[in-house]
Order: sequence, then C-alpha cells, then structure tokens
Amino acid sequence: MTVLDFQLFENRAKILHIFDFDGTLVKKSHKFDQDAVKDPQPVKKWFQKFKSLLDTQESDVVVLTARGKERPVRDALRKLGITKRVKIVALGNAQDSAKGEYIKSQFARKYEEIRFYDDNEEYVKKAREIMRDVPVKFIVTQA
Repeated sequence: MTVLDFQLFENRAKILHIFDFDGTLVKKSHKFDQDAVKDPQPVKKWFQKFKSLLDTQESDVVVLTARGKERPVRDALRKLGITKRVKIVALGNAQDSAKGEYIKSQFARKYEEIRFYDDNEEYVKKAREIMRDVPVKFIVTQA
C-alpha cells in the first residue's frame, strides 16, 4: 500500500447502509402518491434490518428515494415507529443512474464500506456498474 493509498483510507472507519424506500423498506402502494404514503406497510426483513442499524454507532444509515420530497418518507417512517432522526435523500429523479451517482459521491466521505439495498433490478445493476472502479468495498443486495 502506498502512502497515498494509506492517506485515502486512513480516516474511514464506518459502514454506510443505503436503503431504498418504496419496495424495499415499505411495500409499494397500488396507488402511488408522490406527496404521501397513506398506509405504509413495512417489508419486514429489510425494515427490521434498517431499524437495528439505527442503534449502532459503527454505521450510518440513509434512506435514498427517487421521490422528489423527503417529507412523505419521513412521515411514513414516523407512522412505523421510527422516531430517530434519519437522513433521507430525495433525489427527485427516477433515472437508473441517479442512485448510483449518489452512492459514488459518498465514497469521498469517511466510509470504508458501502452497502446498498434496493428492490429495483435496474437501480442495482446501474449502481454496481458505477461503483465498479471505486476503491471501496461495495455490497449490493437486491431486496
């Protein structure tokens, strides 16, 4: 490992977990409403993992959504009992590369590992493609 490589990784000490909202943390609604999530139903497996990670100090947790507003996501999480402050990134962009580009932007931060959870196969595929040459451990789980 060169001095430059060492400096690049020296300040990284955490894992970043990035969860998609619609279809991963909560079941998709038949009537999608950009401004509200009327009756959020958790996807148990991923919602439980999300909740358990909120209590750890070793990891940061982000909800990443293609929705244009963070408020409906925050309100839905509150309805499901999440009262802790959670970082929500509302991209307002459903292009398959948007989530991958956001994930790539997080590499410059202190993370040594980034884990991404999404139910959409296209988002998963594009994120893997974008992160291919980024020197960080990147784990993608199709939910």
